Amino acid sequence: MTATLVPIEDLARTLTVSVTTVRSWVRTGLIPGDRYVKIGNTYRFDKEAIIDHFRPKKSVPEPDPLPPPPPPKVELSPEMEQLVLDFFAEDNVDINL
Repeated sequence: MTATLVPIEDLARTLTVSVTTVRSWVRTGLIPGDRYVKIGNTYRFDKEAIIDHFRPKKSVPEPDPLPPPPPPKVELSPEMEQLVLDFFAEDNVDINL
């Protein structure tokens, strides 16, 4: 499909900005070089491509963060396990080791 090229005034009117703004966008690269041609002092713009360039892109939603990993299981020696059980038994706390 062949692009229809329009003068800078038509593009400015379509985008509801001034011709000076369009020239500034060309100078700063906001309008990519493959979206227009310049012959001498005359610019011609691919209006549809520029409109597509400025159209908001659909954003990809951020994935839900992963839950933190569970704490590591600590292996206790039989003597240490008995100390912990005795310690909590004094307060009548039921724990599973």
